[in-house]
Amino acid sequence: MVRAAVGHVLSMSHGSFDKTSAVETHGYRPEVEPEVIALLQGAFGTGWGDRAFWRWKHANRPGFSPLDVRIYRFAGRLIGCWHMAQRNVRLGPGLEIAASVEGDYAMHPDFRGVGMGRDAASLREVRALAERGIVARFAFTSSTLYERVYRPKLGYRRIRAVTLHYRKLISDRAVQERLQVIGERLRAQGIIQRLVREAPLTVRIDGPGFSPCQLVLEQDSSRCGAVLDREPDLAVRLPFSLLSVRGSVALRAALAALLTGRMRIRHAMRFVRRGLGALVR
Repeated sequence: MVRAAVGHVLSMSHGSFDKTSAVETHGYRPEVEPEVIALLQGAFGTGWGDRAFWRWKHANRPGFSPLDVRIYRFAGRLIGCWHMAQRNVRLGPGLEIAASVEGDYAMHPDFRGVGMGRDAASLREVRALAERGIVARFAFTSSTLYERVYRPKLGYRRIRAVTLHYRKLISDRAVQERLQVIGERLRAQGIIQRLVREAPLTVRIDGPGFSPCQLVLEQDSSRCGAVLDREPDLAVRLPFSLLSVRGSVALRAALAALLTGRMRIRHAMRFVRRGLGALVR
């Protein structure tokens, strides 16, 4: 479901809410984690997850910003929170908008049903989203909750799920582990063994959704990490989707990505010269 970020500001009621008039908001700070997790577990049960799960889902995900966690306080006490990730949504050829994908809303029981979401603090939050260029807000919920809360009270509208593509976000460490597996397979190839016989082969890799990293292939091992301390023999901008491609379709997918410009290679001539040198030795 979706609602317009700016339109939501204009359509909200400006009535006063005695209990919410003193509510203040701020973004993520490391010291608030225990309070946030306790609130989420209180709202959804301990089965929701723990601190490690919260960090994987939010603070450690690629592209995380402290602005993506919003904290509500009353008289210094944490009474609510919600989380978001800013993503570009492609509505059609040449038309993309900035949107927030939101979830993990939780409110202390004492502050439920008193107008939170339409109070002054929430108005400021929505205006801040508009200032970041976000023009639509997305969330996932049940049909019952949509009809009872999201549509009548918060202005959300249901959209067909087939109009969106969901992409799983994983940590930089998981990306590096996946690239190291790929590196081990490459290292086993005869041509690569000849290339690394005299010196390691260094490939710098970056792409949307993860931080730049360095894959180093040697005769007896490969490693991938965030330390960029070598001059690369090859630099590759890799589409995130290729990391999950396996088997015989991997080569076809890589060629398709090259032809469409989603995968880009730099220092190719440097790599070719080294390859030719290895072949003639």
